[in-house]
Amino acid sequence: MDDPVEFRQSAFGQVILWAISACLLTLVNRFAGYVVPIAPYGTLSGHFFSLLYLAGLLYVLMRLTDAAARLPLRTVSLFSIGLAFAIPMAIVLLMQYQHQRPPLFLTLTANNLFLPIAAAMVGAAIGRIIKHPNTLLAGAGFAIFFDFVVVTMGTVAQLMKSNSSIIASVSVGAGASVAASAELPSWMRARSAEPITGVTIGPADVLFLALFQAAVYHLRLSARSTFWWMFGLLMLALALVEMIGLPVPALIPMGIAVLIANARHGAFTATEKRDLAIGAVFAVFCAALIIFISQRTISQSGGSTPLGFTIGPVSANAFYVEPSGGDSKQLEKGSLGEQAGMIGGDQILMINNVPTGSLYGTGNLYPTLGDTPKKGLVLRVRLRDTQIVRDIYIPPSRPLTAEEEQKYGKLLRKVRP
Repeated sequence: MDDPVEFRQSAFGQVILWAISACLLTLVNRFAGYVVPIAPYGTLSGHFFSLLYLAGLLYVLMRLTDAAARLPLRTVSLFSIGLAFAIPMAIVLLMQYQHQRPPLFLTLTANNLFLPIAAAMVGAAIGRIIKHPNTLLAGAGFAIFFDFVVVTMGTVAQLMKSNSSIIASVSVGAGASVAASAELPSWMRARSAEPITGVTIGPADVLFLALFQAAVYHLRLSARSTFWWMFGLLMLALALVEMIGLPVPALIPMGIAVLIANARHGAFTATEKRDLAIGAVFAVFCAALIIFISQRTISQSGGSTPLGFTIGPVSANAFYVEPSGGDSKQLEKGSLGEQAGMIGGDQILMINNVPTGSLYGTGNLYPTLGDTPKKGLVLRVRLRDTQIVRDIYIPPSRPLTAEEEQKYGKLLRKVRP
């Protein structure tokens, strides 16, 4: 296919072009603050530009999934190619697990370029399995129920409660962890810049976008109406997340959009209605099992730390303090970090006089902060929402000696202005 116009008009060309567009938008979100002033979080103008960016990203991802739904490939081939595109993200996660820093190109593209393509192709392959409008409509209804359970009480809720970095690592639009990289220009490393918005779109959301659009397309239902109902309801959900931090499960607006746009194509017999009732009872049982297993498994994995916080994304040469669960700002009561007066959003610049940027990826940072300090830690911290830099002492879990009390007592007592 030598003709560029023909390539752009082909489904495969559309997948590639829209995926590149999505990646470029995420780079604008991450790095625009280094070039132009970004309106602060919480302000009217800040919300406006955040929602403008999110609308563009959502539209591009929906065009990507729509193109994937139209790919003239066999279902097995589509699924296999999708899995292949997920390999870069798997490499990044493996390197992070081993406390190694992935190459900058891989960090910027694994979750923002390759993973959306992977999710779109896998979702489109699964969507082709649906052979009847009734199955699609029933699936949309069950998806609404299950996503509500998973996000509010199940696996996602427990990962968020335990402050896991997994969700942020694989979400489209993430990438804040690259700012301390030596591969960036020195003028970037010398300053701190916030993204336009911290709201991201999960890979499962991209997968289900493709799944629903593929099913609607191959069943010859209301594809155009489904697309725009999805876009409108998902933008409403993103606005709620951006403006008030409400965690809206994405499959709820997606499922509602599918039902609204295609309800007229369904015609359930009495037997099918009976089967749906049986399926609903089974779904409730499965949901209860998901909640029980996720709460038990993740709580046993040690989501909280003695410090009361874990390390979040990088901004320039600093690491954000993220509470180990619960409140988005305050650390756990009685934790070492709470005793030292730290709150979520503080930025750690140095650990025991060593810049955090030089520790990232060396295997030193996470073991140091992940275990209870035996001798305490002195952290140089930029206080949340200020330019004030203070030295903060994180005490050991044991009682302080008289010498430690004399040396670090002032840091414990006067942390914040």
